[in-house]
Amino acid sequence: MSTRISFPRPVTGCLGLANFSCSAASRLLAVAGIVAVLSYCATSAVETLASQEPGESARKSCHPRYVLTTNGSEEPLFDAIRRNDLERVRELLDRGANLNELSGSIGYTPLMWALRCGDERIVSALLQARPDMSVRNKYGDTALHVAVGFENKKQRAAIIESLLKLGANPNARAKTRSVFEGALATSCPTEVFALLISKGLDVKGGEPPGCTALHDATRYARADVVKLLLDAGADVNTQTPYGKTPLMNAASDGSIEAVRLLLTAGADIHTVDEDGRTALHHAAEEEVRLAAKVIKLLLDAGAEVDARTKEGVTPLMLAAYWNRSLETTECLVAAGADIKARDKHGRSVLSHAVSPLVSIRDILVPAFLRSHGTDVNVADKRGWTPLMHAARGSSVDVLRVLLYSDDEDVNVDARTDQGWTALLIAVGSSDPHVYARMCGQEPHEGQQEQEPVGIYIAMASAVASLGQAQRVWALLKHGADPDVRTKDGTTVDSLLEGRTDLDAQAIRALVNLARAQKKLSAKQGAASVDED
Repeated sequence: MSTRISFPRPVTGCLGLANFSCSAASRLLAVAGIVAVLSYCATSAVETLASQEPGESARKSCHPRYVLTTNGSEEPLFDAIRRNDLERVRELLDRGANLNELSGSIGYTPLMWALRCGDERIVSALLQARPDMSVRNKYGDTALHVAVGFENKKQRAAIIESLLKLGANPNARAKTRSVFEGALATSCPTEVFALLISKGLDVKGGEPPGCTALHDATRYARADVVKLLLDAGADVNTQTPYGKTPLMNAASDGSIEAVRLLLTAGADIHTVDEDGRTALHHAAEEEVRLAAKVIKLLLDAGAEVDARTKEGVTPLMLAAYWNRSLETTECLVAAGADIKARDKHGRSVLSHAVSPLVSIRDILVPAFLRSHGTDVNVADKRGWTPLMHAARGSSVDVLRVLLYSDDEDVNVDARTDQGWTALLIAVGSSDPHVYARMCGQEPHEGQQEQEPVGIYIAMASAVASLGQAQRVWALLKHGADPDVRTKDGTTVDSLLEGRTDLDAQAIRALVNLARAQKKLSAKQGAASVDED
């Protein structure tokens, strides 16, 4: 008679056994064998768990793809790419590694990572596996965005061409830039842009609307790319949301060839941006090496030399304030620019030219304007004259240019609408609160962060200048009243109160000397009257 033994279903399934009969001895042997098998399985499970990283799931450790490809690494393909280990990369690809998965640690696909690491052999191996070109990282970058910055510039065009053949989108835009902008920023060669255009780059659209590839190319002064875009049908007169045209960009950057190409293609030279500035305004305000040549090119094409912005500013005023190149100023004046023009605030060209100036080189433009008869005493709507603007922070040489004139008397004691003279301005301009009072913009407590930008310009100018004391001395020598008082009672003494720096000490000495001379002159005048 035999005995039937029933095993629990999990064990039975594991061993492939069913109900069976055996002798007592056979039963003992069977039980011993089962115990041995269960012990082995338990030991293996413990060893597997012990080898896992903290937090790693048992399911992942048993996954056949994981066991096949990791070799102990969380991201074996990315590690192999980082080490430039081509053989390991090929091995992992042969075993079915995922080409389109983003790394959890670096946020790239394997192809993006290879493009960043710069080994063209590995890039080629990955491309042969035909990864998905549309995959993006968290910043919106595709592989093509990364490829335009590939380190080996000799291989860059060939790699980009390969990506485009696999379906990469030349119009793809990440969160901050397009592929085209990235190619400009990384100084890609002309052939890269030709490839992008040939594969469908949108030469008329842009993001935001109005910001086209032509705007970007002119912003980077890439005349070669401008030509490619124009040949492909780009709109030469498209305006950005701020009204800027490609011609304005090219003029700002001093790109003569780009300006010439755009004018030939029909760029409208009279278009204005949201501030009313033309391409000539943009060319005049930039301190670029070829500004004068660009200005001449625009003038020859019919640009209006005295065109005004919404604030009434002319190109000559911008050139005098921002560009400060004598060549640029001479070019505009020779073309008939009005040197006596005033903006909507009443400021003259000379006032623009002297505020603020900080280097000796800058005296050339004011000197040129003075030699052409500009009025040194002309005041704006707030009563500020060129002399006051110069006293605010220019070098003493600029003051001398304005003070010493053969054909007119300089009104050194002229007052602003707040009662400030050039002398008081020279003494107090380095203090932002004092400067605010000069402008009739008394800062309120707790609102210092909202002070006008001009305050900080004045501070920077004063620091960089040749010293307040020298400017004060130049004004006093020319007859400035040392005892002048503003409408609110401000004097030289009150402006110097609490100051112990060398400039302040020198100014006190100079002012006291001027006062002594003033008293002496008054006595001499009184004595002369008594004698009469």
